Amino acid sequence: MRVHRNAVPPLGVGETAAGYCSRIAAQNGRTARQFCLDMGTAFQRVVDGSPVALARLAEAIGDERRGFPGIALRSIGSRMFDVDGEILSRACLRRETVRVCPFCLAEDIGRHGLRWVAPAHLRLGWMIRAVRSCGKHGVALVGLDAEPSRRALHDAAASLAGARDALPRLIADARPVPESAFETHVAARLGGENRGGWLGRLPLYADIGVCEILGAVVSHGPDVELTGLDETERRAAAAVGFRHASEGLAGIRTSLAEIAQRRPATRRAVGPKGAFGRLYDWLAHETDDPAYDPLRDVIRDYAIENMPLGPQDTVFGVPVPARKVHSIRSAAIGSASHPKRLRRLLKQAGLLDSGDAASGDRVLFPVDASAAFLKRIADAMSLKEAAAYLSIPRPHDRLLMEAGLLVPVLPGGYAAGIFHAFARSDLDGFLTRLLGGAAEVTVERQSQLRDIRGAMKACNCSAVEVVTLILDRRLPTIAVNPNAAGYMSVLVDPEELRPLVRGEEVDGMTLREVQTRLSLPTSVVRGLVDGGAIASFTALNPSKRCPQTYVRNEEVSRFQESYVMLGEISARLGVGTRTAMVELERAFIRPVLDRESIGAYVFDRSAFEALASRRPTAP
Repeated sequence: MRVHRNAVPPLGVGETAAGYCSRIAAQNGRTARQFCLDMGTAFQRVVDGSPVALARLAEAIGDERRGFPGIALRSIGSRMFDVDGEILSRACLRRETVRVCPFCLAEDIGRHGLRWVAPAHLRLGWMIRAVRSCGKHGVALVGLDAEPSRRALHDAAASLAGARDALPRLIADARPVPESAFETHVAARLGGENRGGWLGRLPLYADIGVCEILGAVVSHGPDVELTGLDETERRAAAAVGFRHASEGLAGIRTSLAEIAQRRPATRRAVGPKGAFGRLYDWLAHETDDPAYDPLRDVIRDYAIENMPLGPQDTVFGVPVPARKVHSIRSAAIGSASHPKRLRRLLKQAGLLDSGDAASGDRVLFPVDASAAFLKRIADAMSLKEAAAYLSIPRPHDRLLMEAGLLVPVLPGGYAAGIFHAFARSDLDGFLTRLLGGAAEVTVERQSQLRDIRGAMKACNCSAVEVVTLILDRRLPTIAVNPNAAGYMSVLVDPEELRPLVRGEEVDGMTLREVQTRLSLPTSVVRGLVDGGAIASFTALNPSKRCPQTYVRNEEVSRFQESYVMLGEISARLGVGTRTAMVELERAFIRPVLDRESIGAYVFDRSAFEALASRRPTAP
């Protein structure tokens, strides 16, 4: 059975396949269920997006090749729908109540007039519970007075049958509500525009669910009950949740921090359940859907990184692998330090996450800065005091610290607002390693040896290099001057040091070596290099440790094979340079490089060789 082409109304924007089928049925004087039975299928199968049912309808309207128009909600199991690749759950759809934008319906009716029995159509976006406004007209969606009967459920034409008479009242009562960024986002995903990001990796129903629950807890606190929120509050909460979640992991972590700050100051609130309340309970006990695992992972990571949780604790049933954060209370339980003393020391170290007024459960610091740190910090000294203690001159002290040879137990600086703190035991260990195995200097070798400062100047190297070689025991001679103390008493032999600090040899010739090989003035060699006739590169001089220009041997050979200087031409022709120039000009051989920039005449060797081969030899 086929439907006449004139009895098929045009497809509406955003119209579902079931809704379009309903309007075709109405145009032909049938209900949607009657029409589908006439076509050899069932309307419920069309509602469920059955490819076979949609193919039957496409054949009925003569559109077999393109398929039945409209957006199909293909049923996946009992509670999910696939909408052009986007997954929607039954819970995020509102189909028992028909919601519309009265202005959209008025436009549909005005556009088609009396030509069609059912000129207005339902939009897929109106079926999404979380969408509560019309983005086109900026008004709230309104429910129709008469809810569809069970037999008329999903039959769009039947649902809208009485809407035409109610339109003037619905338009007059329309409430201005601008479309939120969240609703724009949902509409974009329904329209096939998934812009990626963290939310884009979730199925659409989970995307909506995360925004709603996250926004509700951020806006109303961890003890919020979603069933107690009205439509306006739910809409505002979804917008807040989307604002955070659309920023990805950083935005969600920011929202978790906001929620945690509102937790009650009780002991039970130190974990994620007490901190995140309804959000945690929902994910832990009310849904086991793996689509929400990315949110669980973010919460778990945040809790482990920001709450005093140890291996004895679990987050969403998963044991905490290792403690990352201590509170004053948890650290005091496992150490001999009194909580008040522990608080003062951590504040001085800049490791507190909260102010003095916070309870011992809320003051957090990294596990690494625990008992061992506190024991070492007791007799610490500043960098200036450490340098005086070891007799290290400036700026050697700072250079050694920056190189990691002097390691502060408490890093400081201008940004931290405190001094670097060095443990006395660490300083003693450094000096012991430096002087280990050193012998007193003999009178005979007094003039050969230098302290660290003198050795670095003699060998063009740094104090860090000298100290590293001493600590690694790579210098044969390490002596101690009995008339000096600490760092300045160490003596080394510059002759033994020099080959160890010499840089890597360079595979190339210096410009002076190039000058000797080519028998050219310095200015000419420099001109050839600067002009690009001879390719060069920069490398560190292995002895002086400073940048220097080098030329590879093969590059010099290439230059000799490709070019010839006027002096060489003059010598080979046995004439003066002026005469040679005249002869070259007569042969139309001109300089190939700019004489002004190079300071000499340079000719193509092949051209000169050709001239030389034609020139008669002297008898």
